[in-house]
Amino acid sequence: MNTQHKFEIAGLGKAPFKFVGVEKKVYVAYPGAPAQPAGTCDYCGNGILWCCMIRDTEGRTFIVGNECVKKTGDEGLKKITASAVRRQISDAKFAAKQLKDQANAEAAQAAFRSGRFDAELKAQPHPTPYMAAKGLTKYDYFSWIFECTGYSKQASLLKYFEGAA
Repeated sequence: MNTQHKFEIAGLGKAPFKFVGVEKKVYVAYPGAPAQPAGTCDYCGNGILWCCMIRDTEGRTFIVGNECVKKTGDEGLKKITASAVRRQISDAKFAAKQLKDQANAEAAQAAFRSGRFDAELKAQPHPTPYMAAKGLTKYDYFSWIFECTGYSKQASLLKYFEGAA
């Protein structure tokens, strides 16, 4: 039974190994082309999307794919690598949502500021009964949203303007 680490057997370095980071590497040949993995695994030689940086005890760093890390049997390395990849994916999704919300919020703001909907919004009561009883309108509500809330809430108003147009 061989207790030597698979990365050590492959000549990548001396165990124990430490995870030092992960990076998504993508290559797009031309605009509109499908994205391709832009990294190469030092262990298996395959193209990889998620490049996991691993350091050996002598300070040498090498790059392997997250799938190759899973195959090593090194539970500690597997756990931290999987967590880091999940975090990268989550961060990327969050950033994409923020960009989408910002674009939709800007479109909703432009529609609101155009004045095309002023009469319609001023004719409708505020959605909150308490504020409606004070004489406030949906126009006041939308104004407050654009002045006091973030992109996500502002973006939700785009549906109103698209449906009313």
